[in-house]
Amino acid sequence: MKAILVCPKYPDALWMSKNAIKFIGKKSWSPPLGLLIVAAMLPANWEIRFFDLNINPLTDSDIQWADLVLVGAMISQQASAIKVIERAYGLKKKIVAGGPLFCPELIEQGMFNKVDHIIVGEAEGIFPKFLEDLSKNKAKCIYYSERFPDIQLVPTPMWSLVNLDDYAMVNLQFVRGCPYKCEFCYGHVINGNVQRAKTKDQIIKELNAIYESGWRSTIFLCDDNLTGNLAIAKNHLLPTIKEWMQKNNYPFSFAGAACVNLSKAPDVMKMMVEAGFESVTLGIESPNQASLLEVQKRQNINLDLLEAVRIIQQNGIEVIAGMILGFDNDPMNIFQMHINFIQKSGITNAIISLLYAFPDTALFNRLKTENRLIPYEIGDCVYGAINFRPVMPIEILTAGYEHVLHTLYSHEGFYKRMENFLTNYTAAPRRFRINFSNFVIVVRAMYFLGIRDPWRGRFWGLLLSAILKGRDVAIAYMRQVITWYFSNEWISRNMPLAQLGFN
Repeated sequence: MKAILVCPKYPDALWMSKNAIKFIGKKSWSPPLGLLIVAAMLPANWEIRFFDLNINPLTDSDIQWADLVLVGAMISQQASAIKVIERAYGLKKKIVAGGPLFCPELIEQGMFNKVDHIIVGEAEGIFPKFLEDLSKNKAKCIYYSERFPDIQLVPTPMWSLVNLDDYAMVNLQFVRGCPYKCEFCYGHVINGNVQRAKTKDQIIKELNAIYESGWRSTIFLCDDNLTGNLAIAKNHLLPTIKEWMQKNNYPFSFAGAACVNLSKAPDVMKMMVEAGFESVTLGIESPNQASLLEVQKRQNINLDLLEAVRIIQQNGIEVIAGMILGFDNDPMNIFQMHINFIQKSGITNAIISLLYAFPDTALFNRLKTENRLIPYEIGDCVYGAINFRPVMPIEILTAGYEHVLHTLYSHEGFYKRMENFLTNYTAAPRRFRINFSNFVIVVRAMYFLGIRDPWRGRFWGLLLSAILKGRDVAIAYMRQVITWYFSNEWISRNMPLAQLGFN
């Protein structure tokens, strides 16, 4: 059997700017972890080829070579995934599809009628059965996972299929599931509310595989919630990573997503730093308590969120915030509330989006019952899309959203909260290696921000302040200023101020 695995294109988006990836000399952000795991599950006697359309094109001859076309896609890849399916269907090839895009709601809508076989849910629980049925010419159209599978069944991704030099970072996943039930989130819908962890041997094997591939940079742990179960983090995951990093002379740095409860666990923060974590993304969502209650974000209720951020920063971990506008209980001053929170927190790069009802989430089902869903292209969820009728007039909501982004990502807004970050942040000792690639990126940033940019005086002044606080603070400053620069560039290119109409 000959099979091709296809990763569709991601759209150019604010948080995944294609200009930014070019600036750092890469072709894409990260290889598709799910597809590489599926590749490792295919029979050893199959011929396999891999295509990441964010890096290389897929030709008709590539498709014609294959007996089977396997497409794995996130929701944001919908437009490209549909094109791949149409091409393979036109060339009369058998198509297998899986990933979050291929969910029950969209299947029922008939969106994927040209796909021969759809894998719904985690592949480890159902893909072996599909392969067995396929070998007997008895494969079904749809395979649903009846339960969340044992994560210890997950094989090591087949990294040999990709050139890791093309990517800015690598994704790994050691724990699946999240104990919380936020209404808008599809993480717990896909992976459940009980956290399942890989064994120590599995974690070590995957870290060894990445190391042996030659990778020596950032790993993003795409676990649903690193601190969803503090016992797993403290007694299993972090000690294993820390031990491996010590034995291998700290070849990686880590980032991941966590809950604000991290701020109440000083021992876990200490272990994260010792394991090589540089940053964490927190689901803060909103500074408005009523909005948090509305969407069951109870873990953030009755907490001083600004203080939680400050504590994490003081423990040597940079904070990225996930923030959302468009909740039913958002007051008319919600835009200024977001601006004030982000500025005071010193969170230099906040991921702010409009609320989007992802298929099969509790939010989607509620809005469907309330007859508030509106026609949409699901792939538009990457930027500024809204697929329901909000309580706030949509014109005010979208204009306010753009106003927030322009304000926060202006030179004035960014450099002001960078001051707050440098005040809050206490760098922990790192074992960061400055290689030639990193050196080139820093030199480019100094040219664009320290010479060409009208705010160059501010850039150099804050860099000096960072240097005086230590090498590791200066590195954090450069990392964040580069991220901001391309967010500012993307917003300026895609959101002209003249079109805002927001006062």
